[in-house]
Amino acid sequence: MRLAPGLALALALSACAGDIAPTPPAVQMHEEKADPSIRFIGFAQPHGQARLSYFLRSWLDKMTGIVEHQLYVEDAFNEDWQYWRTATGEDGDNLRVVYITKNVASCAEGCKFGAQLPDAALRTHPRGYSLTFHGRDGREETITVTARQIATQLAAVDEKRAALGR
Repeated sequence: MRLAPGLALALALSACAGDIAPTPPAVQMHEEKADPSIRFIGFAQPHGQARLSYFLRSWLDKMTGIVEHQLYVEDAFNEDWQYWRTATGEDGDNLRVVYITKNVASCAEGCKFGAQLPDAALRTHPRGYSLTFHGRDGREETITVTARQIATQLAAVDEKRAALGR
């Protein structure tokens, strides 16, 4: 028995359906008329021992089209509070560390911090971008923004930028 080419292809594709990677979560866009920028929140990625997760945040200036990115990290641990002094990108560039929230006594309930990421760094590293936070006590934590995170974030930002004509 011979199958029509289209039917054979459909059967072959349905047999492989289990091998198809799931669609990455969408980037959330927040736009308020009065705000000068549009905010984009990427999907969270777990890191290390389930205590830490991270995602990208981006801001698109409505007038200029300039984009700023930030790695947002949520960390929780029962040890002494960690003071992240500096961060460096995988190319050796210094990145600005940002404290979003912190509990000086303990991070058992969670502390939030981040690093400013240049737009060019994400665009020139589509396969992933690693950065290392350096603590005052010598501790280091390296986090890699995944290719999926970069691709979905930049696609959402670029789509909105194009819609704005910027």
